[in-house]
Amino acid sequence: MPLTNTAIRNAKPSNKPIRLFDERGLYLEVSPTGGKWWRLKFRFEGKEKRLSLGVYPDVPLKDARDRRDAALKLLADGIVPSENRKAQKLARADSAANSFEVVAREWLSSPIGTGCGSTGSSTSRNQERMCSAIRSCGNSEGSNPEYSRKQVVARCFFGQFRRDRHLTT
Repeated sequence: MPLTNTAIRNAKPSNKPIRLFDERGLYLEVSPTGGKWWRLKFRFEGKEKRLSLGVYPDVPLKDARDRRDAALKLLADGIVPSENRKAQKLARADSAANSFEVVAREWLSSPIGTGCGSTGSSTSRNQERMCSAIRSCGNSEGSNPEYSRKQVVARCFFGQFRRDRHLTT
């Protein structure tokens, strides 16, 4: 018999974790401290695995069932949901690490980006000016239609952003 919202609300913690099963591998685990976690139990290549789907009440019963269905669809396609989640997390971290601002700061801190006769303080100032100019164009990708990313970088490197009132901070 599937779980109901009333049964979930009335679930009380005990000395050991309690598992209240719904259907198709979904269950609510009630810890001794009172926390309630949605989990999905599944098998992949003969091994039993578990996937956390969220914390109750942040994730209500209907959303937990939707997440279960999405995970089971991935399984049907031959993709392990937990490994898929890890890959997506790494991809997000990688894209954040390769944003335009991060790459520009890294390049400017390298010996090639600092230039021959520049001092450390002026280089830091120039880095901050460039990054603030890029931010003022909308986001780190330069989403303001008036200025393209190349225009912003050119203005920063050639000192034109000081004369441009739109880009000054």
